Amino acid sequence: MKSKRLFFVMLSLTLVLGILCAGFIRPGFLLGAFQFRAPGIPKSATVVPENPEIRGNSRAFDITPVEGVRISAEEGALDRDREFKMEALSEEQLEEAQNALEYDEGFLLGAWELDAGLADDEYTPGSFKIEIDLDTLGIPAEYYEDIQIVRIDDDGNSYIYASSLDGSFISCDSRQNSIVGITIAVAVGLGIGALVGDTIQLFQGKAILSGDKLYVAAPIEHRIYKKKVFRLDFKPSGELKARREKLNQMVETVQVDNLRDKVEDWLIRNTDVREYSQATMEQKELAKFKVKYQEASSTDKFKALEREIKDIEKKEMSDMDTIKTVVDCCLTAYEYMRDEAKTKLPTYIVDVYLPPTLTEHAAGVTFTKFIGGRAFMSLNMTPLRDGKRDQFQSTFIHEFTHVVQREYTYQTTGNMRFDEGTAMMVEMLAHPWLMERGIISGPTDLSDADRFEFYAIPLDEFKAKGTRWISSAVRNSDDSDTGYPLAHFFKFVHDSRGGGRNIGPLFTAYENAGTFSRKISDVLKMAYGLSSEELTDLYYRFVGQNREKIVEGLFSHYGYHVDTNYRAEITNQDYCVRLRRLFQPMAVRPERNYRPLVKIDSDFAEKLPDVRLEPCIDLDYEECLYGYYYKERHKSDYPIEYILEIDGGIEQDTGFFSRAGKSGYTVYKVVQSPKIECEVSNNRLTFTLPEKSEAAKAGVVEGFRITITCSDGKVTEKIASLRRAGRKGRYKVSSLCNPGSLEEGAPDLSFSVTVCELTYDKNRQYLYGPESEGAELTQEMDELLEIMGAQSGKITVSLGWQTKDDLDLHVIAPDGSHIFYGNRSAGGGTLDVDMNVYEDECGPSAVENIYFPDPMPGEYAVSVVNYTDRTDGDTPAVVRVTIGNKQKVFNITVGSYSCSVTRFKYGEDGGDSFEWLED
Repeated sequence: MKSKRLFFVMLSLTLVLGILCAGFIRPGFLLGAFQFRAPGIPKSATVVPENPEIRGNSRAFDITPVEGVRISAEEGALDRDREFKMEALSEEQLEEAQNALEYDEGFLLGAWELDAGLADDEYTPGSFKIEIDLDTLGIPAEYYEDIQIVRIDDDGNSYIYASSLDGSFISCDSRQNSIVGITIAVAVGLGIGALVGDTIQLFQGKAILSGDKLYVAAPIEHRIYKKKVFRLDFKPSGELKARREKLNQMVETVQVDNLRDKVEDWLIRNTDVREYSQATMEQKELAKFKVKYQEASSTDKFKALEREIKDIEKKEMSDMDTIKTVVDCCLTAYEYMRDEAKTKLPTYIVDVYLPPTLTEHAAGVTFTKFIGGRAFMSLNMTPLRDGKRDQFQSTFIHEFTHVVQREYTYQTTGNMRFDEGTAMMVEMLAHPWLMERGIISGPTDLSDADRFEFYAIPLDEFKAKGTRWISSAVRNSDDSDTGYPLAHFFKFVHDSRGGGRNIGPLFTAYENAGTFSRKISDVLKMAYGLSSEELTDLYYRFVGQNREKIVEGLFSHYGYHVDTNYRAEITNQDYCVRLRRLFQPMAVRPERNYRPLVKIDSDFAEKLPDVRLEPCIDLDYEECLYGYYYKERHKSDYPIEYILEIDGGIEQDTGFFSRAGKSGYTVYKVVQSPKIECEVSNNRLTFTLPEKSEAAKAGVVEGFRITITCSDGKVTEKIASLRRAGRKGRYKVSSLCNPGSLEEGAPDLSFSVTVCELTYDKNRQYLYGPESEGAELTQEMDELLEIMGAQSGKITVSLGWQTKDDLDLHVIAPDGSHIFYGNRSAGGGTLDVDMNVYEDECGPSAVENIYFPDPMPGEYAVSVVNYTDRTDGDTPAVVRVTIGNKQKVFNITVGSYSCSVTRFKYGEDGGDSFEWLED
């Protein structure tokens, strides 16, 4: 028995240890098993039903739980059929509830404890309607307009419901348990009344003045009455607010002699009751408030405080045109979200605070006071005062979108990047609608959304982390900053699925994604019915359309490069874009010219199937068998090669032993081979091929191309495999020159050999690396001589070099004449090209040329002088002597002064014969 027990204990410990180890290797691998998902959405779903909106599972109902109060809901409004219990608060409980209200939420006349079996922070899928009959409660009709419905939760937090009045019936929508109460606005603060006197209905009924607040009322479809949806507070100063609260306290704390008798007297005069005992609690509380208010307002102290408030308000309040504009902006935003965006709307009255300014940069901000509590907005009034109504309207829609988002998820459990990105997207979608209606004149400033560098952050992450961000402004960015640019991608996905202006399904998917899996990619897939492959394809297309903006943003802010081994190791990070430099910032550059070659790992497509590599910035490249092959770089060039790494989100095998998700590429430099020295002996040209380069050792070089240039002009190309690296090459001279160039017993030919490494393109055609020194200089010399108008004769001597030094070509003729820059014509020869005399006229290459149309017979001597040494070290140069159809090329190095090149005899037989005397 003990052995069995021990076996199970050891087995359990082994399993726990295995899970812990797996957690270290693959963190979060069990998260999916415990992840919350909304009802009806299977764990494995990557594509959701056509209508992602979750509906409840309840029947329609219409009940009257207490006299004067009716509760009703449509089918599917609740998660299930629920029993609603409602009980009126006692006078003691009512007094306690009154203490929970803010001073501007009014005086509590009556309240009920509503219980639908929900936790305090739990919502029903849809809303149920609460309708209170003020006539049944005995409230006089003249006070109906001043009544509002409030909610108080178990923690004492309160807010005002968005209510509408139809005759004696005041109603609101709710989704929670709460204390539901009715209050009367306390008209002791003067507020906007300081400007409009006794006016109650403002701007053709769009706004209602009640107490010291202005309520914005939106029309209800197919009904004649309106619903209060916003409460505007032009944010009084601390001084004004303190006086209003003091005035309010005077009403609450005033001592009234014979209070009971005066309340009864008020009831008899203002209601249909004839004695105190016949009155409802609501009538008693209303009467108590009116009596106390009358008592307090008759005192000199109250009147003096009232005058102070009025004087301060006159200084602080906005003008009526500005107030009307704010009201219009409120109704426009509400109408857009209700009729165009088709989202849920708050069941409470949304407070809109309108201070003169916010922070230096903020146009608006939305807050939530507590978890599950109401959201409220604060908007900067400066744009309105500066005549920028369009910007204020756009900002209002943005901030109201945040308020709407809180109807789908709490701020603390939401995704701020999603919130900011979708709010910005709503602005973008609203602009055409606003322009069509003439509300704004054109699109407003959305520059916060144009920081495309934030696409380097994976879609489902939040902040710009690490030292790769070279900009401190980026490193210090918060989630909101990194979320704004996502609006472009959200809108791209939305438009591609024909979403129009309706974003209701997107927000519903946001709600349904669950508290622990509110990843942006999951929300998008759920909202638009996308698979991982489809969303990845949309991401590729989006990056393609915005490539220049993304590259520009990353180039300015993102310092990402290969490691010290020129290796880029990529770990899969879904839905992000990286810009990687293909060089080390402090790397030593090659001593010779080179071509960068990007070799992609052979298992790249298998391990990172959703990652695309695209060269950018420098687009002068070729696709090769191994990856990308960039154009030749001069050894002094600053490297500008970059790769754009576009990471999609295709799901891969992530089993415990899977190696998916990591691969990369390496950058090699195919460097120019060193100069090839060659010799001719026994009718054979001999030279040694270079050793294998680092690129060749890595397997990205297939062999060599050998180019042999004969002094008679014939060029021969040969291909050699890598196996011949470091070995000698031997070729018959007769195969390398033109027929007739070899005269028996007079092998007066010279050769130049250059080598370059070669690789393959995708079709296994050759691609060549930089050519070694030799033929390239001779070829460039010929091109420049032609440009400079150089002449040729029976004897022509040409000089070419590639520095800013002033080299001078000198020839001594048989009669002793010296042809050079100081004596351009002598002994039958002429110097017709002389370059690099002045430093400001120097180019990358230079040539000089002396020709003899009718040369005299005898001995000639050729030399080169470094007249002005402008560079460090010796100067490589090439001298070519052409006699008739014969050529000889001399690769020389010129020091700080002069270099003797060659001597030869010409025409001693009376013809064109010649003989080389010295090399």
